[in-house]
Amino acid sequence: MLDSTWGQDQAVEQATSYNLLAGANVVDNGRFRTDVALLLGVREDTKDCPRSYLGFQCYADSDPETDYKGNFGAVLTVSFDRLTLGVRATGESTQVLAGLRF
Repeated sequence: MLDSTWGQDQAVEQATSYNLLAGANVVDNGRFRTDVALLLGVREDTKDCPRSYLGFQCYADSDPETDYKGNFGAVLTVSFDRLTLGVRATGESTQVLAGLRF
């Protein structure tokens, strides 16, 4: 996200996203399983506020205004016995997933 708080000029910062997954199992033969899901949500896009001259993050120590944008993508996981590997991909980022089923 772009952050212009603390008197910065549009610094790139880590953002938070809120997502909903809707998916289904496409293969399940006992020891091997494949699942797919559609990801829909929102993510922080920009954070801004008037500059404080007293050392606070924002003027009068008020909270910054955060703008949000839509977030969409897909998730694919493959499981073998108890080990799960997968990928989560959106228009903004891609992550590798690893886990243990129990």
